[in-house]
Amino acid sequence: MDVVRQLQKLFLSQIAALDEAITEAKSFEELEERIEGVAREQIRGLMRLAVDEMDRRFLKQRDSSWKVLGFRSRTLLCYFGELRLRRRLYEHKETGETRFFVDEALGLPPKERWSPKLKRIATRFAMSLTYGETAELLGCWGVHISKQSIWKMVQHVGDAAIEQADERHRQVYEEGSVPDGQRQIRRLRIESDGTFIKLQRSKQKQAELKLFGVYEGRRKAARHEAVLKNRRLFGTLQPADRAWEECVIEVAEQWNLDGLKRIDFGGDGAAWVKKGPEHFPGVESRVYLDTFHLRRALLRGLSHDEKAYTKVAQAIVDKDWPMAWQALERAYQTSKDKARKRVKELATYLQENWSGLQDLPKEERLGVMEALMRHAVTRRMKRQQARWSMRGGEVMVRLRVAHLNDELDTVAQPRAWQRPVSLPHSIREQPLLSPAAKQSDAGDWLAASLPVLAGPHQGRPWVRQIMRHLAHPHFQIA
Repeated sequence: MDVVRQLQKLFLSQIAALDEAITEAKSFEELEERIEGVAREQIRGLMRLAVDEMDRRFLKQRDSSWKVLGFRSRTLLCYFGELRLRRRLYEHKETGETRFFVDEALGLPPKERWSPKLKRIATRFAMSLTYGETAELLGCWGVHISKQSIWKMVQHVGDAAIEQADERHRQVYEEGSVPDGQRQIRRLRIESDGTFIKLQRSKQKQAELKLFGVYEGRRKAARHEAVLKNRRLFGTLQPADRAWEECVIEVAEQWNLDGLKRIDFGGDGAAWVKKGPEHFPGVESRVYLDTFHLRRALLRGLSHDEKAYTKVAQAIVDKDWPMAWQALERAYQTSKDKARKRVKELATYLQENWSGLQDLPKEERLGVMEALMRHAVTRRMKRQQARWSMRGGEVMVRLRVAHLNDELDTVAQPRAWQRPVSLPHSIREQPLLSPAAKQSDAGDWLAASLPVLAGPHQGRPWVRQIMRHLAHPHFQIA
């Protein structure tokens, strides 16, 4: 019944706070703020009460080999504000091992200051907003955290994701463990593209970020829009070979490689993009130059010469390299200075990627990477004055793709730290009220337990109109 008395005390304090808010608020905004404060304090009180009750149950049902050393406090940042908790520290009588049973049961790692829910919320905000904007937005909720604290938290979450990726890479490429993807598919599309982000605290001024998009094809959605089937993204600042190796792992974890017969690779023709087939031996591979980068190259090289542009475009459609070369040579001779240089660059680009200018049916054409790059990277990582360290950039791109793969909540969870707590399963099954208390008349019990009904405040409206109704309800506690 101690829990019930504490609930009664909490409830009465909240009614008093509510009465004060109603009496003293001079505007709707002030009333809103006061009620919000009341609600937050009530949530904190209920959370403390719940943890205390769990701790008490652990105390009663613990193994006799564990003794109590005393109470220890910790503070958690939650979405409803700071929460200070007291729980018992136990020590094993023989081994001297110390444990917090409540922390383990709730999955709270040592020294963790963020509650799992607030961590997920803040991480999700930080994927789209700067750390300063995230701190400002959380402050509007009454959660006051510095942008530096948010940065540290995001780095911590990202470091865990990177460590997990490094471990997967070691298992596959050092131990020979092959992921067991479940999806069965005979043909897959892998597109890749790179963009440069600005660096800080580095000898390099910029670094190339590599983004991969893997999908099975397109399917029609509402309004005749085509969406990518089972799309997966992966991004990194790692060198090309390591990036492709991690891409292979991503593919193998989702799709069964034994049944995969063909992969269509797409990109802008960069040397590292063409390395894709090397990392998927035994699979028929075709490399395509996507239409977006092809159009951009043609416009950049021949925007000043419409006649040459038309001839080269027709030569590409006809797969006629001599015709294309002849038109480019003529355009080079008639151009001057910078325009001539651009024509030469276009001729080199087309010559190096001519084998990739293969036509595909409209529904199978590649060229989604520019939109994916803008959605996954550019909006967050290439904003005005945005600069990154190599580690910070790696953290952000991995969390961004986890967000777009609908896996951010999993990544932002505390690591698998929990140890089995050697207590009966009935720890969570004990009722707060005994059977006798449940069957007793609720009105008699409440009347005996609420001295406010006969105290100095018995004439106040909140006592007369609320508490007396609670003391004599028209229902039974089930």
